[in-house]
Amino acid sequence: MNMTGWMQRLGLVPQSAAPRASRQQREAYRIASARHHFPAALTLGAVILVVLGLVFRAETAESVAWAGLSFFISAGVLLVYGLLVPRLTDRVLLWSYGVVMALALAPQIARAAITGSAALIGFSAVLSMMLVALAVSWKPVLVGFVLLVVFDQTVITRIDGPTPSDPMDVVLVASQLFAAGLLVARIQMLNHLADTTVLAEQVATEDSLTGLLNRRGLDIGVAALEGNARRSGAPILVAYVDVDGLKAVNDTFGHEEGDQVIAAVGRALRESARVGDLVARVGGDEFVIVGVGGLVEGGALATRLSDSIEAHYPVRDKWAAKVTVGMASADARSRSVADLMLEADTRMYDERRRTRGDEAPSVDVRDAGDA
Repeated sequence: MNMTGWMQRLGLVPQSAAPRASRQQREAYRIASARHHFPAALTLGAVILVVLGLVFRAETAESVAWAGLSFFISAGVLLVYGLLVPRLTDRVLLWSYGVVMALALAPQIARAAITGSAALIGFSAVLSMMLVALAVSWKPVLVGFVLLVVFDQTVITRIDGPTPSDPMDVVLVASQLFAAGLLVARIQMLNHLADTTVLAEQVATEDSLTGLLNRRGLDIGVAALEGNARRSGAPILVAYVDVDGLKAVNDTFGHEEGDQVIAAVGRALRESARVGDLVARVGGDEFVIVGVGGLVEGGALATRLSDSIEAHYPVRDKWAAKVTVGMASADARSRSVADLMLEADTRMYDERRRTRGDEAPSVDVRDAGDA
């Protein structure tokens, strides 16, 4: 069971809330793993091949020109590939693997076919399993296997003529089937790690009660949004939302009811926000919406929020379903989001004092949007 499964079983993460990485996220994680592990693994494999080449050269009666040559060719293929991994694009990295696997194994298969060495047949099988175990995707492995089979049959047919069966074929196929099991285990492990990474990122950037962004998640999103707005010259809108009367709800009906109020406001904010807006809970009863636009869009947002809160919290005997909203907007090239958040926060408190006074700060969002 993966980490997410254990966290669900222990009750740390609800079943419905446990995220799964998307297909693109899983592929990106596997590629990142390949970039991290391939250079060291392939370099180590090249060193092993060089050592084995020297050993076979010393212990066989083959000519100096041929003895160990296949090992050095395979080692060179692996070493060059390991050095190129950091420079390859993601797609080329995935698909080059099958070709490299075939090129690395081809010299061993050719030498085994020529010499009839049982040791080389076994070594080719082990090398194929080692290479497949490093793979991160199915299709490149299938391509490499097809290339190997074609090469194997071509070499054996040229040397021995057509034969009904050959031990090398059996060993090669068996090794590939075993390697396929290793590949399944590796891909599942990487997928589980990707799921766990997504879960960790969600826990680190989302508010557990509302599912909205937390302060850290907002900071991450604002960095990208602010950069895009500066490049395009678009204005940035910040809405600071405060839940009115939450303390009274907590004191009178308990914090469980207060949590329901917060959750209802969170749902209303998510429903009211536009596509591309950042919605975050930044305090116990405080929320922020950051997006592209001016105060006209802000007024429309306040109206949508009022309607949505009434829909998500229709009962008025515990909470009046009212919030106070302060807004600020400016060109992203002249004001930072941090400055606009401070201004929106100040306007929100000014609105509370202007409308209700310090002792009873409760304002309908419709009034805040019109101010």
